[in-house]
Amino acid sequence: MISKYLSLNIYFILLYFISSGSLHAQDEDLYNLQNSDKYARYLLAGRQYNLAAEELERLVFLDGNNDEYKNLLITAYYKTGNTLKAAERIRQLYKGNLLVMPESISVKYLVLLQESDSLPQILHYLNSGIKIKNSDKLLFQWSNLMLNKSYLQAKKFLETHPQKLGRLQEIVQINNFALQQKLKSPFLAAALSSVIPGLGKVYTGDYVDAVTAFIFVGGNTFQAYRGFKKNGSKSVFGWVFGSIAAGFYIGNIFGSAKAAIRFNNFKFYETKTKVDTYFQHRFF
Repeated sequence: MISKYLSLNIYFILLYFISSGSLHAQDEDLYNLQNSDKYARYLLAGRQYNLAAEELERLVFLDGNNDEYKNLLITAYYKTGNTLKAAERIRQLYKGNLLVMPESISVKYLVLLQESDSLPQILHYLNSGIKIKNSDKLLFQWSNLMLNKSYLQAKKFLETHPQKLGRLQEIVQINNFALQQKLKSPFLAAALSSVIPGLGKVYTGDYVDAVTAFIFVGGNTFQAYRGFKKNGSKSVFGWVFGSIAAGFYIGNIFGSAKAAIRFNNFKFYETKTKVDTYFQHRFF
């Protein structure tokens, strides 16, 4: 009876250890490299970029020589909108040396630099033997001209390298869009407002500001005129309103020039957004 009891106990103990070991093995299997790889790609495909970045950080830690995992990690950070983190991770993973980066990551790093307006740095890397296709190198040279507002030069650049760049109709359209933008002259805007207060704002499309400027300058000028007409040059009333009118008049002239600059900056931002979007879609 005792031996039978001992046998049953031993049987259950063995069964417990066997089942525990099996569960532990399954648990470990869930977190192996192959399954983590599948899970990370599943998260990326499902646009769960923050979770994908966490999983890919683990894969990069487990397999530090795998450039594909690093590439996917940078993509995940970029897709979260954290471009600063994406650029920082590239510098950490490759110690800031673009010459040792694979092509897939080099172009991403150049895109990140481009979005942060580090244009001289891009040119430096393009001339330092960076590992990217010649067609991609030409693309970044074109975008550098565009983002430096050299639109006509950029168009000539495209016409010079049609075969190497291929028939990239989209970038030709972006270039033509930039060339067709009608910019405003800050000098002309200021000159117009010096003749008629608010006219420079009409020129730049700021119609509400134009009406406001005309009313303030005109209204205070009229009050100053009334004061001087009634009490002559000693009119305090006239000098107060005259000073206010002069202040608004001068401010309106400078404001019109600034409005023209602001208008031009907005037009450039439209072009820059188109350039950045093209590179995002191409390399991310």
